[in-house]
Amino acid sequence: MKIVVIGGAHAGLSAVNAFRQVNEIDEVVILEKNLRERPFISAGIKLALNGRVTSAEQVNFEHFEG
Repeated sequence: MKIVVIGGAHAGLSAVNAFRQVNEIDEVVILEKNLRERPFISAGIKLALNGRVTSAEQVNFEHFEG
């Protein structure tokens, strides 16, 4: 099965995380219209305030690839 998530901002990535908790096998494709810039991830604010990241470049989508 292939799962398609429309929107790569916070809600879309939350949906992918929830799906991955119950299914690690099926393919997930994230469609995002804004190809020039990374979508805003509100979770990055919490990470920055807690000192877990020091720049916006550390909050990315690489862990979703694969």
